[in-house]
Amino acid sequence: MVQLESANSHRSVDAAWDPAWDLGVDFIPKERYTTRAFAELERARLWPRSWQVACREEELVTVGDFVEYRIADQSILVVRSAPDEIRAYYNSCRHRGTRLAQGCGALADGQITCPFHGWRWNLDGSCSFVLDPDDFGLTSLDSPGLRLGEVRCERRWGFVWICPGPDPGPDARSLDEHLSPLQQYFDPYHLDDMRFLWYRTTVVPANWKAALDAFHEGYHNYGTHPQLLQWSDDTAMRYEQFPNGHARYVTVRGAGPSKRFGLTPGAWDDRELLYQQVMHLGRSFHGGLYSEADMDAAEHLRHMEIPEGSSAAAEFARLVGERAQQAGIRFPELTPEQRGQGTGVFSVFPNLVMLVNLANCLMYRVRPNGDDPDSCIFDMWALRLFPPTVDAPPLERRTAPSDDTEMWGEIPRQDFANMLEVQTGMHSWGCRVLRLSSRQEMNLLNMQRELDRYLKQ
Repeated sequence: MVQLESANSHRSVDAAWDPAWDLGVDFIPKERYTTRAFAELERARLWPRSWQVACREEELVTVGDFVEYRIADQSILVVRSAPDEIRAYYNSCRHRGTRLAQGCGALADGQITCPFHGWRWNLDGSCSFVLDPDDFGLTSLDSPGLRLGEVRCERRWGFVWICPGPDPGPDARSLDEHLSPLQQYFDPYHLDDMRFLWYRTTVVPANWKAALDAFHEGYHNYGTHPQLLQWSDDTAMRYEQFPNGHARYVTVRGAGPSKRFGLTPGAWDDRELLYQQVMHLGRSFHGGLYSEADMDAAEHLRHMEIPEGSSAAAEFARLVGERAQQAGIRFPELTPEQRGQGTGVFSVFPNLVMLVNLANCLMYRVRPNGDDPDSCIFDMWALRLFPPTVDAPPLERRTAPSDDTEMWGEIPRQDFANMLEVQTGMHSWGCRVLRLSSRQEMNLLNMQRELDRYLKQ
């Protein structure tokens, strides 16, 4: 059984900025990952004011369904309050603060009921019952002081986003402002039509930022995932930093094996490389990046002639698209360039990584584990566009240790194994800063600079 919260909780924060935390042009001070003081500042200034994915809409199918979202020491209750309405509340009774619900499920009788003294609320947050109201001097339950505290909540791409702070401030961004410029990349993929293939959670013995850093760059493939270099050129990856702390890097299809092998052009068959890539990633992520239909398309491509002027990547995307259309799937509206460019690994500030690939999306959500700067909760979600005649599998939220061989595929297990060593090594007296590549690791610095915008306000 995995423990998902630290027993301790925050009660105060020293808001003073320590100059030792200042970023360099090519380094990050290790204290941003290892000190409780920095984690306290994040709790006070980042998590209350940043937009975060609390859940998927499909987790709230029926009126009265709820999901609890936990971030640091805060608990937020996300509820389907009407057929086309989702609201979020502070998960705290207006009487004596008791947590109202935990985990996920359906609220009995469409009421949010305190388990301590039985006070109740309607799904719109209005109070519906107080035991012995005269004892509290109440003549009416229609009082702002009795309503559940409501959290900013919006929906985009099938996700439910919340900004949980009680006082967003005059400079608070709208969700669209926060997500810019990701709309141009994500809108064509019909993420709102996707459904869960699977949902898995673990606890990683590393700071939440250290866990995310493992997916901000492909530079680590050489040391961590050497098997990928046979069909993926790590030296040809494209890195892009966007406003608002977002970024991406792209594994370019058709670039061949890593140039570190010293092979001459023409020494490989692009069809075979793409086949190996699709089969390995499809199996390693249990279908999260490539489906069985995608693997079949790669197998077919392996034995076909590539038309003049086309490429193995473009033909693979065409085959996948045709099969999706035959199955009735509303396939992503992509340009030929987008279809052929390969998997984009997007960093979505503050705590998401999304690998969007044709009809699949694999994503990671990382959160602090209570008040422990050396531990984080790691959620891995696999989403897919399913044919209209095929139901998505029943949603099962599975939890297991990060070294569980059966639960996690080869690539995630390689990444998880690194995270403990990274966090342990940063505590060494011999480590002062994290030194960054001026090209391949700038996505890390881009994220940290946006973090400073919140923490230094």
